[in-house]
Amino acid sequence: MSRLGKAYKDFHDVEPTRETKVKQPEHKRAWAMGYITRIYYTPYYLQEDNPGIHKNTEFVHRFTDKGSGVTKEDLPILAASDNGKDLIIVRGKSKYYITRRGIIG
Repeated sequence: MSRLGKAYKDFHDVEPTRETKVKQPEHKRAWAMGYITRIYYTPYYLQEDNPGIHKNTEFVHRFTDKGSGVTKEDLPILAASDNGKDLIIVRGKSKYYITRRGIIG
């Protein structure tokens, strides 16, 4: 079982039924578009595990909910690949990270 599979089992207390590997292209350059203040998403694992129950479940992660002391440096950056085909989230100096379970921090 992969490291992600073990993390899934630790969190959900059951083994994953399927792992989906995603190929991430490498980019020599990315163009910064702006700071991300919030992201709306439907976690992929919810759709896989319980497609009927979680069909329309949408999560929002607000990066600015940490109080009035949030500065631009605390926010992740949205960037585009140099060929314009991929969106990239650059963590920069922010303390957030992304896992299969969602956005943490």
